[in-house]
Amino acid sequence: MVSFGAMEALTFALDVTVSPGDEVIIPDPSFPNYMGQVHRLGGVAVSVPVTEDNDFKLRAEDVRSAITDKTAAVIINSPSNPLGSVMDRADIEQIAALADDHGFTVISDEVYDKMVFDDAVFTSIAEVKPSIAEAGAEFDRFLAIGSFSKTYAMTGWRCGFVIGSEDFIAPMALLQEGLTSSLPGFVQEAAVAAIEGPQTAVEEMVASYARRRELMVERINAIDGLSLLRPAATFYAWVNVSEWGLDSWELATQLLEKHNLATIPGSAFGPAGEGYLRLTFAVSDETINTACDRLEAFASSR
Repeated sequence: MVSFGAMEALTFALDVTVSPGDEVIIPDPSFPNYMGQVHRLGGVAVSVPVTEDNDFKLRAEDVRSAITDKTAAVIINSPSNPLGSVMDRADIEQIAALADDHGFTVISDEVYDKMVFDDAVFTSIAEVKPSIAEAGAEFDRFLAIGSFSKTYAMTGWRCGFVIGSEDFIAPMALLQEGLTSSLPGFVQEAAVAAIEGPQTAVEEMVASYARRRELMVERINAIDGLSLLRPAATFYAWVNVSEWGLDSWELATQLLEKHNLATIPGSAFGPAGEGYLRLTFAVSDETINTACDRLEAFASSR
């Protein structure tokens, strides 16, 4: 179903799977709206820490440990905002198997699916269905969420979509009719043009992000007290600032007030985000260098 951006798709995905009191497993750190949408429905968000020790990848074994008889869904996000990581296919397949065994739904946020670098391989939750079926199980308990905003730089067009079984999608269409009616036709036509047209611009954009990522990694890791694992995807840098001894909110505030530098505190993405800042390299080389100069100035002034 076509949706008003990925956010409406996420909203409806939770609407058709979660009831008050149900539990939804989410990664920590993760996109803050996951928790907000779960709470909107009276659900309980169960956070599973995702750590630097595991290259910021959500693991199936951690999801397994969080499952209870109240688990209605798990939200996975690969490639990840804010972490820039890509989940291993084996973990996605195992989470799908857990969903089949325990009767919960896998909601997969895949809006950065084309923003992957080097030898990283994106795996959609929809792709693992054949391997699960070969094991003798029928797996259709998934909702895959996509968007045109990142791949085609169509952020303001608000065109997203959700893929799943008819049992899930049919009630979403009824919800959409009562809330937003439908996405404007000209927006949908633009999305079709993006899909069917040349993909050269997408390839060039991803190559540009990969090059700017290298600049960001080089500059950040040269600053005393900061460290950055090379992101495998997206256009976000998840910077470890723990050596600076400030909580991430206080650090972000000081950077803004004293050095005119806007950053996102890691704690905004969950408790496990403390000790980090999220930066972006979806900007010019000049902006990256200016920002890193200001981070160096902060480090020198401490």
